[in-house]
Amino acid sequence: MSNVGGKAFDFKLFLKVLGYVKPYRVLFISAVALTISLGAIGTARPILTRQIIDDAILGNNPELLVNLMLWLMGLLLIESIGSFAFMYAANWLGQSIIKDIRIELYDKLQNFRLGFYDRIPVGQLVTRVVSDIETIAQVFSEGILVIFGDLFRIAVMLFAMFFFFNPMLVLISLSVVPVLFVATRWFQRGIKGAFQAVRNEVSNLNTFVQEHLGGIAIVQAFGREAQEMGKFETINARHRDANIKSIFYYALFFPIIEVLSAISIGLGVWYGGMNAAQGGGVTVGELTAIIIFIGMLFRPLR
Repeated sequence: MSNVGGKAFDFKLFLKVLGYVKPYRVLFISAVALTISLGAIGTARPILTRQIIDDAILGNNPELLVNLMLWLMGLLLIESIGSFAFMYAANWLGQSIIKDIRIELYDKLQNFRLGFYDRIPVGQLVTRVVSDIETIAQVFSEGILVIFGDLFRIAVMLFAMFFFFNPMLVLISLSVVPVLFVATRWFQRGIKGAFQAVRNEVSNLNTFVQEHLGGIAIVQAFGREAQEMGKFETINARHRDANIKSIFYYALFFPIIEVLSAISIGLGVWYGGMNAAQGGGVTVGELTAIIIFIGMLFRPLR
């Protein structure tokens, strides 16, 4: 039986994987620069929206409205182009790195002694060389670069929210963050075990199929088709159950995120509306911008 385990985040292993970035350092730095730029541009959109509503629309200033709308459209165009460039660069980087790792791994496999192949099922090795190596590509295309960009964007957005908007409005809107943290930690622990179970069962499934198709003549010679079919159905059922378990965590976590996002927006609208009704400093544009910011803050978790 194959067993896949380990820490949720192994820093030493992460640094080792980063060593493969060296031949592509220019592409890596470009992707990091793009994600930082996208974070700054994304933060500017809600601020512009506030100005459009408060200064141009409610201020009855058509000329300012046209200028601000042109700025907003320009930022959206730049952000779209930047997002395309980032996704292309990140996936190119990930695929280039796994190409190098696969070549290195296959070269190493060719130099192992024959006893190694007597102990380790070939199907398990195929899983490691193909499926598990593909996961490393996601570290760059959907992992470290995206996470770094999201964390930078969240930090910039939080700074902008407290600096440009009513601090009490921001605090009340984000009061659900402790609950969000608890839910995220629960999801992290649960999905880690579920993913490990899925990877284990994929390896077991590949091992079983490779070994039994390779030795199908022996299976048929001894009339073991029914018994081996039963074993295959058992492994296949475990693979199904492991996937269903991972789906359970996603199916529960994402609605929780949606509910917390809605509560956060509701709290912001409640306080902002009460403040505006009592003659406070919260404006319609500010409230609209806060709603946009909340949606952007919760987007990475979705």
